[in-house]
Amino acid sequence: MKKSTLFVLLLAAVLLFMTACNPATKEPAATDDPTSIPGVAEDPNVPSKDKFEKANDTDISNIMSALSQMNIYACDSGISTVSHKYTFTIKKDAKIFDISQGNERKVSGSITEDFSSESTYEKTESGANKPYSKVTIYNGTVIIGDGDDKDVYVMSDFTVKIVPNENDPSGVTTYQGSLKLNGTELIDPNNTNSDSFNNYYITIMPRIIYEDISEKEIDEDVYIKTFNFDSESTKGNLSIKMDRTDPNNSYQVIMVNFSKLNDSSLTAKIVEYLTFDEKGMPTVTDVQIEYASLNGRYFTSDSLTNSKEFMNLLTSISQVK
Repeated sequence: MKKSTLFVLLLAAVLLFMTACNPATKEPAATDDPTSIPGVAEDPNVPSKDKFEKANDTDISNIMSALSQMNIYACDSGISTVSHKYTFTIKKDAKIFDISQGNERKVSGSITEDFSSESTYEKTESGANKPYSKVTIYNGTVIIGDGDDKDVYVMSDFTVKIVPNENDPSGVTTYQGSLKLNGTELIDPNNTNSDSFNNYYITIMPRIIYEDISEKEIDEDVYIKTFNFDSESTKGNLSIKMDRTDPNNSYQVIMVNFSKLNDSSLTAKIVEYLTFDEKGMPTVTDVQIEYASLNGRYFTSDSLTNSKEFMNLLTSISQVK
């Protein structure tokens, strides 16, 4: 593993223990940089690279001390967002068991799934509050059977919404848009619990999406978590963005912006490039530390990662489960 990778792992390990907390920054500068994080401003004071300093043993000790003071359970508010756009194309000669007829039938067609979710966190006197919402929009045509014995399901912005509800912790699900079976609309308050609706939405569609009868094309796959701290000793934010749209060229961005952390200020932006295997396990292919500062002094990447003490700390933190 590259030494610079371990610097990322220190910050990434912190994120593993946190729920979802939002930075206070609300007006990031406009940018076309794909490694920017919506809603999170980068350090505006980063000098040119030739002004970065080599960190000495005292600098490294101070950075380590500041990071060790971060209470990972003390985030005060936040937000976590996930979005993806997938296209599922049913394989040739695929078959599916149709409960409505009690037999196996041919299936063909394709489905596009446009998903977004948002969960928020706010520390309250009674504990953490995590309302969430999920919206999934489906489009496409699925044909069950063939010849004269076929059922045609057509989705036009068929939208499934799950929204928070104080009386129902699992949320309330509503359906909008259009889902038709052989030209007859199934999305209606009076018949969304019909056998035809349930047969398709509960039985057929999940098999197309989650089982191996379809080929999945990824058009977008992004998640963002932002973390805010506002206590007497810790003021600032952490944020992370992962883009897995291309499994062979994915990246993760970690940004740190603390005005106060153990009586120090700390900022950093790290971009970690990844590939994912078929099981979803990542491999780091490259790491770019764009900046890392302590109390307004900006340090070169090598001077940090060449420290044995610093590397040992990073290794131990990266192994925490």
